[in-house]
Amino acid sequence: YYFIRHKMLNFKNASAKVSVEEIRDYLGMIVRDFEGNIVKMQYPHYSRFKARVIDTALSDIKRVYEAGQIDFYFEMKEIRPVGKKIGEPSFLEFKKVGSEKKSTAKGEEQQRGKAAERSSNKWGSAAEGERSCGKR
Repeated sequence: YYFIRHKMLNFKNASAKVSVEEIRDYLGMIVRDFEGNIVKMQYPHYSRFKARVIDTALSDIKRVYEAGQIDFYFEMKEIRPVGKKIGEPSFLEFKKVGSEKKSTAKGEEQQRGKAAERSSNKWGSAAEGERSCGKR
């Protein structure tokens, strides 16, 4: 989420193109030698990397969006060279979807109830204070 947000220049852009290697590198899934050559890579096959890392992250972000905790989620499109249909894509394009925070009626009621409770009984009554101090 934060990596894509950074690539979108803090949401000034509606989409961002990122290479698969950039994502792997950001997540620490690539081990390099002193010359910068790749020595070891987790999920070397793109299909497994996509299924276990990217799709999982995108579904988690969408779930949090649907719960009303964030304002949007991302959709991903694979950008491949002309004629290539399998294997690792050249880039992944992430697009921002949804601009308003989803709110449920239940969540709004809870927020209103908490705000009303705080404003009507800000300091509590003397009886409550005595009970919390152990006095009766």
